[in-house]
Amino acid sequence: LICIAVVIPKKGFENMLQMSCEIGVDIIQPLISKRSVIKECNNEKIIRYQKIIHEAVEQSERLWSPNLKYALKFPDWIKDLPSDSQIGFATTRIENLPNCVEWLEGRPHKVDQVWIVIGPEGGWDKDEEALAFDSGCDGVSMGETILRTSTAAVSACQLMTSWRRLKSSS
Repeated sequence: LICIAVVIPKKGFENMLQMSCEIGVDIIQPLISKRSVIKECNNEKIIRYQKIIHEAVEQSERLWSPNLKYALKFPDWIKDLPSDSQIGFATTRIENLPNCVEWLEGRPHKVDQVWIVIGPEGGWDKDEEALAFDSGCDGVSMGETILRTSTAAVSACQLMTSWRRLKSSS
């Protein structure tokens, strides 16, 4: 399964939901971090997000709908992940991180879930970075420039679906 965990940005989250659905992501996990502008995600928002996903499924003639999870605080989400998940933690300002493509190429052929975790505008808090690395996440770079949250998430979804397509054809 191709999975994206994204800290909900102030702008662009609904477009990211639509695009990631059209691209082919399987699980979408909204997150709240210390530097989030959005501090909660009520049931009305989740219903709106599910409607956007439903419309994107129809528009793209996709055969199944991605699983939209309820928003969680980053520490709560990271502690309950399945141990067999492969998790790329996208971060900036750390030297010598593999780019996302290189990281994906190094994933085992048989894996149940591949996640990319995208942080908030302004970056992860140092405690959150430490928690991610202590929890077994691999640091990854989304490129030489710093991307907005929604741009990084869409890019990660495309890279993961391309990786899955290549893996399944080989």
